[in-house]
Amino acid sequence: MATYLNRTPSGEGNRKTWTFSTWFKRGTIASGAILTAGSNGQDETTIRLQSSGGVDAIDWQLFNVSSSATVGRLITSQQIRDPSAWYHLVCRYDSTQGTAGDRMRMYLNGSEVTAFSTDTNPSQNYDAMINNTVLHNIGRASWNSSNYFHGYFAETILADGQSYAPTSFGETDSTTGIWKPKTFSGSYGTNGFKLEYKN
Repeated sequence: MATYLNRTPSGEGNRKTWTFSTWFKRGTIASGAILTAGSNGQDETTIRLQSSGGVDAIDWQLFNVSSSATVGRLITSQQIRDPSAWYHLVCRYDSTQGTAGDRMRMYLNGSEVTAFSTDTNPSQNYDAMINNTVLHNIGRASWNSSNYFHGYFAETILADGQSYAPTSFGETDSTTGIWKPKTFSGSYGTNGFKLEYKN
């Protein structure tokens, strides 16, 4: 049976500025939600692995239900196909930025992703659903109770109200040159959290 984590915040946090960080390893090459917020009939924010038509990419989407439109979306050109590898993903959201390209920024293993097959940015000060008082899921889509993630997570962090670079969560090993975790010392904010999956 597929497992996932879910939470509905009791109060609203900062929906214009937040950072999501997680380490993940694919178990199978299949589509699967990493983080989602918003139930059926609501606006949605989704970070997932997309696996269709020979494309295995990271897909980060903001959907507005009232206009039935995607208002922000990044789909990586880079393929995520190695089930033996651990990946570190950072999604940095800050819709207060005046430059559109700075509102949704994605990093993989410490490096900023700049090549996207889809690159659409939200309007300035757009409220994403992350940190809203709606259902949040890790490892499953929240709007249709499906699209389970097939694989492993390690050290998942949500920083509410802060835009952090990947160097807040990881660093390059001076001997091996490999990107590795480090202790996070920043602020979690109102609805932020750290999951270590120790049990």
